[in-house]
Amino acid sequence: MDLFTIDSVGEAELLSRSTNDNSSVRFERKVDAFHEDQRENEVNDAENEEDDENLSDADFGDLPRNTIDISEMVKTSKPEEKSELRQNMDTFCKKLDKIMKAREGGSDTSDEDDDANYRRKEVEKDLKFVTNGIEKEKSLEILSEKQRIKKGKAERSKHKGKNWFNLPATEVTEEVKNDLEIIQMRSVLDPKHFYKKNDLKVLPKFFQVGKVLPSPLDYYNERDTRKTKRKTLVDELMADAEFQRFNKRKYAETM
Repeated sequence: MDLFTIDSVGEAELLSRSTNDNSSVRFERKVDAFHEDQRENEVNDAENEEDDENLSDADFGDLPRNTIDISEMVKTSKPEEKSELRQNMDTFCKKLDKIMKAREGGSDTSDEDDDANYRRKEVEKDLKFVTNGIEKEKSLEILSEKQRIKKGKAERSKHKGKNWFNLPATEVTEEVKNDLEIIQMRSVLDPKHFYKKNDLKVLPKFFQVGKVLPSPLDYYNERDTRKTKRKTLVDELMADAEFQRFNKRKYAETM
């Protein structure tokens, strides 16, 4: 059997409250909870401010203290991945820019040329026009237009040009002149040997005198062919003697 207890005294104020008063009671409880949270936040802020005040300026490296969290602002974004087409276009543009800069400077370029080589070529080009020992000169010679043309012509006459590998104009002495005349008459010295006809009837202006150095291959290169090879050693000596007599006679006629 269930037992019920009846409170005959109770709270008399509850009987006087209406249904609207119940909502006000719940509202007051919510407001109290809100104020309690606010007070806790204020206490925490006060504690944080005290901790910040205890820090000196040296702890911040004499820099102003941050009051705003900028960690999200300074985060580096991930680099954007370039497509293969975009990478090829960037490479092409760099090469084209390098070629255009080199053409403006008047020099040939390749893919391997870099800025250091370009600067070195420019310096070498400028040094060609610098007078030797210019730091010792008290005054520089100023040439007129006609004098510059005359000087350039004299400089060009010293060599044949780039197409002829700058072949120099060698000084012609009496000994060199005799050697050149003998070379021009080489077909007369050995009638059995074919020589190409001379291009010039006069002595050349641009030439160089070289020296033939001995080589181990001369033994094989100077051997007679089967057509000219003599049968015996006596035949070779006789042929050599005839050649010597012919040369002496022609040399005497020439001199």
